[in-house]
Amino acid sequence: MTAYLYPGDLADHQITATLRGKSLTIEKYGDVPDVVELSAFGGRVNEFPDLASVSPDYAPLLVQQADGSATLDLKTVHQPVVIPGTLQDGRVCSVSVSRMSSKNGWGRAEYYMLETDDNGDLVLEPGDYHREIWVSGDPSAWTRASIAAAQTPPIAEASVTGAWLLQRPFYGSTEAQKVSGAVAQLIIEAMHAAVASDRIHPSWWLYVERGYDYTGLDIKINLHGESPLHPRVIRAFGTGSVPKGIKYGNSGAYWPANLVSIGVDLDITLMRTFENWLTADTDFIGRHREFSGDKSRGLTLYRTKTFDGARQVPVNGSTWTAHPDRSSGIYFSDVLGSLFLDTFWDKNGWVQDQVVDGTWNNGQYGQPPSIYSHNVYTSEGQVDMSWHGMLTMRGASLGGQMRIGGWQIDCTAIDNMLGLQNSGLRWSDVEGNLATQTGFFPINIRTVATSGRDGNYITSAGAKKTGLDFLGVQSVDVDCLVLHVSNPDDAAEVAAKNNHQFSPNNSYYAYKHGRGSLWSNLVVRRWNGDLNLAGLVTSFIDTITIQRWAGQKLGKASATIAEYATYCRGLSPRQLQLEIKAVNRYLLSAREPNLELPMEDRTTPQVLTFKPDFRGEGFRSDNPLNWSSKDTPINGDSLEIGDNIVKWVKDSRSLEALSMGEQGIFQASSGKVSFEAVDAGSHIEVGEYGKFYADSFDGFATVRGGRFAVNGPSAGDFEASGQGQLILGPDCRIRDGETLRIVGDMGKVGWDAISPSSVLTVEAGGTLEFHATALMRFDAFNLTAWDKALYDFLGQTSGASGKFDSWRRIERNGFVRIRDLIGTPIVGEKTTEGGFFKPANGTISAILGATIGKIESSWRGRAGTAVSGANHNIILKPGSFLRLTGSPLTPGPTRDLTGVGIVVTDEGAIKDTGLSVTGDKLVLAV
Repeated sequence: MTAYLYPGDLADHQITATLRGKSLTIEKYGDVPDVVELSAFGGRVNEFPDLASVSPDYAPLLVQQADGSATLDLKTVHQPVVIPGTLQDGRVCSVSVSRMSSKNGWGRAEYYMLETDDNGDLVLEPGDYHREIWVSGDPSAWTRASIAAAQTPPIAEASVTGAWLLQRPFYGSTEAQKVSGAVAQLIIEAMHAAVASDRIHPSWWLYVERGYDYTGLDIKINLHGESPLHPRVIRAFGTGSVPKGIKYGNSGAYWPANLVSIGVDLDITLMRTFENWLTADTDFIGRHREFSGDKSRGLTLYRTKTFDGARQVPVNGSTWTAHPDRSSGIYFSDVLGSLFLDTFWDKNGWVQDQVVDGTWNNGQYGQPPSIYSHNVYTSEGQVDMSWHGMLTMRGASLGGQMRIGGWQIDCTAIDNMLGLQNSGLRWSDVEGNLATQTGFFPINIRTVATSGRDGNYITSAGAKKTGLDFLGVQSVDVDCLVLHVSNPDDAAEVAAKNNHQFSPNNSYYAYKHGRGSLWSNLVVRRWNGDLNLAGLVTSFIDTITIQRWAGQKLGKASATIAEYATYCRGLSPRQLQLEIKAVNRYLLSAREPNLELPMEDRTTPQVLTFKPDFRGEGFRSDNPLNWSSKDTPINGDSLEIGDNIVKWVKDSRSLEALSMGEQGIFQASSGKVSFEAVDAGSHIEVGEYGKFYADSFDGFATVRGGRFAVNGPSAGDFEASGQGQLILGPDCRIRDGETLRIVGDMGKVGWDAISPSSVLTVEAGGTLEFHATALMRFDAFNLTAWDKALYDFLGQTSGASGKFDSWRRIERNGFVRIRDLIGTPIVGEKTTEGGFFKPANGTISAILGATIGKIESSWRGRAGTAVSGANHNIILKPGSFLRLTGSPLTPGPTRDLTGVGIVVTDEGAIKDTGLSVTGDKLVLAV
């Protein structure tokens, strides 16, 4: 029923109408309430002091924060839209959202970074089928001939084969029994021949002695580690120079995946595909490196030094030219997820003894600088880049060029033609033309440039004496500094550099916001002028110089930049890590009174509250803007994340407590994080590279990779898929309405081998589910472009759909597991998938049935054998459910769904067809 009121001349009066006991009051008849107009940026987090609600379609994007404000996370809103809402005082509001100004917005901050200890050293874990191989170029190392001669009686050298060596781990398994490169290659090839399963890859670790050139050690078998947490490892040992000459021949059949190299200069240029390569604690000296990954994924440099990388001979064999002879410390393209963490770069792309007219004269003159040569050079095909802790010095042109945009945090550039650039767009992009442009939002935090080099380029003009280049749309720079183009203590240098003035072809500027700045508090001192010096004492600022800092390190009043570079080159990995931070903070002390973020490292644990900052991505744990302390978590902290989604990135910490709201999600993406206490009902997600540990747990956990581990009692909803590892804890309960779901066979679910006893209880109404994944073979398909983010699988002919769960490559064949499959794929049909990269369609060459997992009681990377007397039990209570879902399994022998040492007790579970408890085992008969 509709009632119409005609109040006549009651305009401006309060009126109340009552009908059938219900009343409606109009405070001021005829007065249309004002709509408060608000604005927001598409693709970004937006902050509002008093936004109470928005329309239902956008309500999940609104989060009320602990300080009483609200954030509206519009990272998924790319086009203009008007969102109705209300304010805390009840007024109506309208949020006008502008179109996202960046093609791709923010990267996902997913990087191949593993756990580290208190000294920053990587913590590595071997796999199921593991062997260490110690290799040396020393003449005393075992060769085939010396091994044959040492047998009783002696045998023929030809009898020392890979298979023979596999049965005799004495050879090569310790430093004392190190072998030659040729013997190591035999062992490697035999390990691969002994394992035909696509599920397990041999986990050999190659230890290579320093001080030798290993030219000829060509690793022909692929460098494909078992999983991201259990990688293939090539590591240096001993003293002396960096091992060189270890060659890897890339091809369509073999490429690196889940590889960690430490202290070894691999002769490896990746022109095609790789996935998850972490190289650490290595000096790369005197060689141009180019990584043109064909839709590759996961490149991490950690505590590396790269210097003196230049060409020795011109490409044309006679004269140096700018573009053909371009050379950098590193050039890479088409890589999804690259992290440069605590890296040092010096004097790449040029040499001191050169002339800029291009003269080579058969080696008399080395490579001159050009605008195409840099310390760090990235292409416009990059996706998701983060430079965190970088010291880059004396590059041929740029200290670092992040062409496509990303995160630059705690980076310091010294004496480059141009210090650091964070573009966010290609040079050819037209701002606002999202149909053609590419790029990501750029942000710089505590980025410093000091001393601008005034050199000359070969055949072409370019930037000189330039500090920081914030070229992207809506660029953000927080607590950044451009300091002293010339040494204020050196009058001659001051006069020489100031004689160079700005001109269109010979740029000279402190900074540039090329396409507009969203937020900046940049300070500039003595670099083509000053900026934002209010409250600062210039006489003090002028005492903060890189030359004085270098002098402190070398025990004198002042030292040259070249002397400081030599000092840094000689540091150990841990010393380098500390120095990169120390020099950054020293230079920032010039502007300490107006810094937003704290200078000193916090040592006292406290409770940190997470609140997404509008200037950044709003989800990274290692972005200090997002925390109430304005720094990042330290050991002993407690975290309160509310209803926000927080992604733990790269760090390893032991924390006190984690609390969150009903809508909050904590994602362990990389590194390791452990908590003594976690709120009941918490939502945890673990990605491929992350480790999440808790002393107890009662909530929701989705483990797509990495490891989720509970040390004490646990309960809740759990799902393990991909190569995820789910350690249940000694007392795990699946209660009414809760499910433990095991997807496929690539992951691991169960208990630590070191646990003396444990029990999994599935209570009445609880479910233990085994989900079978379809297994297919793809031929000649670029699998590594599959971002492993549960991307959709779709058969173009059959229409069958599902999600990619995991894959394994053996030579040219890709063995792929599909979860949640609906329909029937057809051999020969092409498939489609999405993501940042859209490769050529793959073709299904075989459908190989389905795979199913199990619950096990021993763990790879652990003790290897169960503790004597271990007692692991599964109890299925009356009214519990035992489910089998997913793709049809191939009929065959009975499958055991529980591993060795597990006793199953069935007290009356409701079981799907084919599942039973036989004896004390959970089995499946199809």
